[in-house]
Amino acid sequence: MRKANLAEANLHGANFRSANLIYTNLNRANLSAARLRSVTLRMANLQGANLYRADLAEADLRHANLREADLRHSSLHHTNLRHAKMSKARLVRATIIDADLSEADLTDADLSEATLTGSKLIGSDLEAAILRGANLENTNLRGANLSRANMRAARLYCTTLVEANLRKADLLITRPVDPEQFLLEPAIRVDHLEAAQVLYQLFQNEHTPAIISSLLSRVLLIFAQFTPTRNEAFKTILYDVWEQNYVPVLVDVTTLQDPNHAAMINALISLSLGILIDLSDVHDRGVMFPRRTVPIQPLLAEGQREHDVFAGFYHQMLPLYRYQDMASLRRFLTEYLHLLPSLTK
Repeated sequence: MRKANLAEANLHGANFRSANLIYTNLNRANLSAARLRSVTLRMANLQGANLYRADLAEADLRHANLREADLRHSSLHHTNLRHAKMSKARLVRATIIDADLSEADLTDADLSEATLTGSKLIGSDLEAAILRGANLENTNLRGANLSRANMRAARLYCTTLVEANLRKADLLITRPVDPEQFLLEPAIRVDHLEAAQVLYQLFQNEHTPAIISSLLSRVLLIFAQFTPTRNEAFKTILYDVWEQNYVPVLVDVTTLQDPNHAAMINALISLSLGILIDLSDVHDRGVMFPRRTVPIQPLLAEGQREHDVFAGFYHQMLPLYRYQDMASLRRFLTEYLHLLPSLTK
């Protein structure tokens, strides 16, 4: 069936085991639940194809076009996807074990909760890809582009990230309590790989030498209540902090109310140049910072009520800034980040 034209064909549940489909046109074909084990699909056109729950184990998909294809819950054990074009493909909960996706284009692809253990993604392009909750244990991402990738709750045990580009990637450095709900204890995110590695080691060992503080002199802590309505503000803050060459570390403000997290918060603050806290949507009382000399800049969205979350707390507080919109927030952040080094003297 080499070079066959099967565009938009309904091939649900079809058995193509070990077939030669090189150069075949399967554009937008329905291959859901199809048996494609050991099939040769090199250079095949599968753009927009429905491969939901398809079995593609040990298939040869080198240089195949899988743009916008639906590969949810598909099986890709030992599949060869080198140089495959998979931008905007949906691979949610796909099983991609010991597969080869080196040099593949996975920009904007959705790999949420996918299992990629033992797979090779050497030099692959995963810019803005979604890897939320993905299992990347023992995965080789050497030289991969992961800029702006969402890697929250991804498992990175023994993952190779040498020479990978993680600029503005969303990394999670704490262990999930409930992997299904991505609940963290505590919820901490950082978009700088080297900082993430050092912070993770710090939390594992309370006797980590204080010398590492000099390596993280650009850390800026950002405390906030992480709610969907605050996403735009968080993105604005993260972008501006990163552009000013600081390392933003996001911490759920609720951790400040739990004495069990006091040692961790103390460690973070000792490594930080300053603290930003967005009080918008924060209604609980009793937020407490350790008594350090780090300047704290509170923020509050216009129209929100100022709750007395600092009751009984007197520290190095800067004047509260109320922002009307993202433009006013950005103007303030530019001035604040420019003055920050002088505030810490």
